[in-house]
Amino acid sequence: MQAATINSEGLAFQHKEFIAKLATARHLPLSVWFRETLEAGALMSYGPNQVAICRRAAVFVDKIVKGANPAELPVEEPTIESSSTLRPPRRWEYPSRLCCSRPPTR
Repeated sequence: MQAATINSEGLAFQHKEFIAKLATARHLPLSVWFRETLEAGALMSYGPNQVAICRRAAVFVDKIVKGANPAELPVEEPTIESSSTLRPPRRWEYPSRLCCSRPPTR
């Protein structure tokens, strides 16, 4: 195995620190869905911005409480963001082709 990824399932999110610690101990780059898991120790994340989704949900609830018809509210796409740690831990010792390598010069 050369890398690991976890999905957005609740159990994986609940144990994000433990999963990140296991991946680091086994020198595996870890790709995750949420920034919160990235901050727990993953290498990169790619997924919806959870804070933005919660803020937009509050706006929709406010409109419905004020009398708007839910069927007439527009459907919105979530904001997708890609994040990565700037420097992986040195103890991972990635091969140069995986991380921080320069393209070959001619």
